[in-house]
Amino acid sequence: MNAPQTDPTTDVLERLALLLSSQNKRHNLPTIEPEIFSGDALQFPMWIRAFESLVEDTTLSEQDRLFYLSKYTAGEAKRSISGFLNLDGPDVYQRAKCVIKKRFGERFHVAEAFKKKLTNWPKIKPGDGQSLREYADFLVQCNSAIESTKYLDCLNSCDENQKMLRKMPRYIIDRWNRIIDKWLYGTDLDRQRYGDEFEGSFPPFSEFCKFVSNEARIACGPGLIGITESSTPRSNEARKGKATSFATSSAMQEKVEPMKDKNKTETETVKRAPYCNICAGDHYGVNCEIFMGMNVDDRKAIALKKGVCFKCLRKGHLVKECKRTNSLLFANLPQDDKPVSSQETRALSVESTSFQIDIDTATGYHSPIVPVRVHHKDNPERIIKTYAVLDNQSNGCFIANSLAN
Repeated sequence: MNAPQTDPTTDVLERLALLLSSQNKRHNLPTIEPEIFSGDALQFPMWIRAFESLVEDTTLSEQDRLFYLSKYTAGEAKRSISGFLNLDGPDVYQRAKCVIKKRFGERFHVAEAFKKKLTNWPKIKPGDGQSLREYADFLVQCNSAIESTKYLDCLNSCDENQKMLRKMPRYIIDRWNRIIDKWLYGTDLDRQRYGDEFEGSFPPFSEFCKFVSNEARIACGPGLIGITESSTPRSNEARKGKATSFATSSAMQEKVEPMKDKNKTETETVKRAPYCNICAGDHYGVNCEIFMGMNVDDRKAIALKKGVCFKCLRKGHLVKECKRTNSLLFANLPQDDKPVSSQETRALSVESTSFQIDIDTATGYHSPIVPVRVHHKDNPERIIKTYAVLDNQSNGCFIANSLAN
């Protein structure tokens, strides 16, 4: 039984319909154009292939190719061929293209651009998976360039590998050292099989690229998304938590210190009832009648006993950190018990400010002189104003007989 014969006319029409359909699909696609080249040697190999495929192979006129070459260049690359745009001749385009290739496409310049970018690559922080992935992608690009130029063979050396490792976090360096050990000394099975005859080698750059790519994939894995981003804030919160616990314990010892309310802004504080650290009364230390009725020595003694600041009579900070300008130790004192005024101090210290002890050597030591008030322990009401020499190296106190009498 004979097979049915197809009509040749129908076959031609079907092929024509398929051809028209494919052409319509092509026309509906976006126009493919090469990128604008501005002089980056790393981008030149990819750019020149795109230009030759999309422009040079589809354009017959040499003059049109020259103008397209000018259109898809910028910066230094455009300036290098600007002198050819006003020329006429059948070889103008080839000469302009040759200039760009020699300046930006020489394999040595491309290799130097790759090595320079590797050298200037910023250090990758631990937990930054995105930066590690970008570095791995560039290493793969370098590995592809090794196949086309011999000037990148140095990336296989141990010295260059150490330079690249300096950009890595410490945990990646430790993992790579284990791989180096296997390449140099083999596994346990290799050592058992070959013994001392086993001769290892340093892993090539391609192996390093595979390793970094795997580490980047692990660092950007779904199990680590969101963990690395919050690692720093958590550590800050931990440090803040320690400070908060210290502040809370201080506030528990001193009930008058204001505490921050979590439900309010940072500038707002919780108002508390007045509390005196001296007599435990419902007033502030500045209004304590018991404290104000004491002399300076008694005030200092009770302040030390209660563990409060000499200036504000509050807890939780040192005297040098207190924001109060005047000390409550000398507030509202009797006339005979008041400290030396600033004018009296200047009057007493106007003659000299230091005392020098000369010794046999060429050097000398200076000790400061300050005005002081002294009194006998049996007669504290009688106060004598005089000078005192402060010596940080001395462990005793001395007084003149005339002053003691």
